[in-house]
Amino acid sequence: MIQRQQSREAPQFHDMAWPFLSGLGFELVKDPGLILNSYLLTAATYRTKRGFFLTVGFDPADSNTAAISCGRQWQGKRGGFVLSNRYAALARRMGIEAPEYYELGYGDEIPRTMERILGDLKQTLPRLLKRVTREDLLAIERENGGALSHAAAHEPLEDYEISEYQTN
Repeated sequence: MIQRQQSREAPQFHDMAWPFLSGLGFELVKDPGLILNSYLLTAATYRTKRGFFLTVGFDPADSNTAAISCGRQWQGKRGGFVLSNRYAALARRMGIEAPEYYELGYGDEIPRTMERILGDLKQTLPRLLKRVTREDLLAIERENGGALSHAAAHEPLEDYEISEYQTN
């Protein structure tokens, strides 16, 4: 993990989203200001008491996008982690539309993109949290781009510790 400098995207998003996310029972579990790779990737990661993780990641240098991932956490022995799949995959399973990625833009466009992400979460996340089951998370983990294929490409699957999710 690259820690020489702080980045502003994930901390700025956290400041905007925290009142809403904390109201849904999320806690912040990773410092959103840490730069995670040489492409200036930052992420705000949250978890509910039931074990539902939500990460909003920002990649301003390489793809100029933001993406939301969710579900159970697959923690590798080497320190990296991946969540079940993109938020859009779980939303689709629930019959809810959500973007796969958000184009960040530049300058003043970035806060507007963050507002759009937060607006989408406000419209969809409460409904999704009420309906999601462990079986839903297992299903999206096996889909294209899910945790199973991603994890297997980076470390032996037995080297991952997978968090538990408790349905209501």
